Amino acid sequence: MPGAIVSERTVIGSKSVVPADTYLAPNTVATGCVNGKPTLLRSDTRQSAEEQKQISDAMDRLNNTACFTAFNCFMILWTFSTAAVAEIVTVLPLTVFYWNDSLVKYHPQGTGTFQLDVIHPKAEFAETTSHSQFTLGFALQFAAVSWLLDVWSILFFALVKWSIMGRIVGGNHIIFSFCHVRWLCMLRLKDQIHHILEYTRGTVFHIVIFQLLGAKVGKNTVLLDVMQPDWDLYEIGEDSVDFGEYACHTFENMVLKLAPVRVGNRCTIQDGSILMPGSTMEDDAVLMPASNVLKGEVVACGQCWAGNPAGLVSS
Repeated sequence: MPGAIVSERTVIGSKSVVPADTYLAPNTVATGCVNGKPTLLRSDTRQSAEEQKQISDAMDRLNNTACFTAFNCFMILWTFSTAAVAEIVTVLPLTVFYWNDSLVKYHPQGTGTFQLDVIHPKAEFAETTSHSQFTLGFALQFAAVSWLLDVWSILFFALVKWSIMGRIVGGNHIIFSFCHVRWLCMLRLKDQIHHILEYTRGTVFHIVIFQLLGAKVGKNTVLLDVMQPDWDLYEIGEDSVDFGEYACHTFENMVLKLAPVRVGNRCTIQDGSILMPGSTMEDDAVLMPASNVLKGEVVACGQCWAGNPAGLVSS
């Protein structure tokens, strides 16, 4: 909020509120919103020698003009290129399909030039049948082709994911590292299939997409999460319902930290809730709406948690 001061190397968690004129001291970790204020988790984050070296290396890369410029130029090029490839992958087959299905008349004009008259697909059919029959037939045909192209887009995305990223594993990776760049590439590429993930939510097709990209999903489970690019690190058991989000990554002091999220059998994650990296929900656990399970915490078997940060409500 206006007037808040966040000091050097302070970490603020997801969906947190820092009120006006609040001061967060250096090297602190705060998250959530309790009575309009974030909860202070740690006031002095003492890092190991390895963590201090990672942060130092990350800051050196961030302050290196050549490294910073090269990274941003590459990401801009990647973003525009993937958007163009996505258009080609989806539009070109559709164009070829309807081109071959059209009535094309070739008229040589001499001196190496010619004229093409392309009549709307199924034009002759339209002349011999009613308008309503033509419209319904064309709509069904177009819907079928569009659906097949969406399937092709998902398969193409999965192929690129396994080719570029392989299987994602937990660990820490400094900014601009090879893993960080590949992870960001997949994040950008995911935007090209976001519309497919939206309309498959809650269906078996959504589960198939998750599994195709490396997630472990049990039988009779319902997923409404539009996934993050950490598919391999997400595991959910049987007969569970996930209306929330999982986040198997955080960025802390310019270091990408990846850790798995595990959900047991018969669990319920309600709308607006988040499971942070390294968190676990055991069998029959419930997470209430707009709750945030912090990194490394365990919602024990049969317990119900709520709040941001989440805590035990009943067991």
